[in-house]
Amino acid sequence: PSTALSPPPAMRPAVRPTLLLVGAGPAPPLGRRARVQLNSSREQNHALYLGSVFDEDRVYFNGEQIGRSGPIQPGRRGQTIDGYGRPRIYPIPDQLVQDGENLIAIRITGQFPNTIGVLDGPVRVQPLRAAEWQLWRHQLRGLVLSAIYAVIGIFFLILNQKLPAMREYRWFGFFAIACGLQQFLVNEIRFAVADVFTLFKLAEQLCYVVIPTLYFWFHLHFFNVERVPSNASGTGRSYSLKRIGTAYTIINLLTGAALI
Repeated sequence: PSTALSPPPAMRPAVRPTLLLVGAGPAPPLGRRARVQLNSSREQNHALYLGSVFDEDRVYFNGEQIGRSGPIQPGRRGQTIDGYGRPRIYPIPDQLVQDGENLIAIRITGQFPNTIGVLDGPVRVQPLRAAEWQLWRHQLRGLVLSAIYAVIGIFFLILNQKLPAMREYRWFGFFAIACGLQQFLVNEIRFAVADVFTLFKLAEQLCYVVIPTLYFWFHLHFFNVERVPSNASGTGRSYSLKRIGTAYTIINLLTGAALI
């Protein structure tokens, strides 16, 4: 039902068997070829399944381009790469498939050091529906984890409505929802909702800033510590954890916004 690509010895990776293409960028473009045996009369609707590609690729099948991803688009700070790290599924037109040996050529350009190529396989030719299902199945675990986080977070927010004095429930609810959102934002299924890579990436980075802040406030209310002494004996000046937490939140959010 599917045919994995068998690269010649020069293409075989030295370290990770799942890697088909690896290079160092920013770069001259990285190009590789592989041959695959197909029977044009047996299967229709072939597709080439690539793993996560960094960054921009052009794919040719028997000399004809069948797909391209990751065009460089104008962004807030010059340029952003919409296809960075996204797996590719390229349908192969039936008229290009030959009985026997077929040639696949991949050209990849990279914008970041030491991350150029196909970094997450498997790379194979298979029926289109099987390739699409493989992508969904590969991402399903993360999607389920995202849903579990969200359900837990909503549960604790509802619980906080019933028990308003338990403020740690509220903060834990927000923390769990933020963790669920982060899991969704790194899942490839997010592009079935909207194909806005840059917006998703910015939201993901914001989650990395917000999550530790929410956990700090949950920790503060869970242990119900109002002040901490300045020395081990507990005498002398003490500090308000709420003020420290407020300052930490402001600094964290401003730093994150500046970096994003």
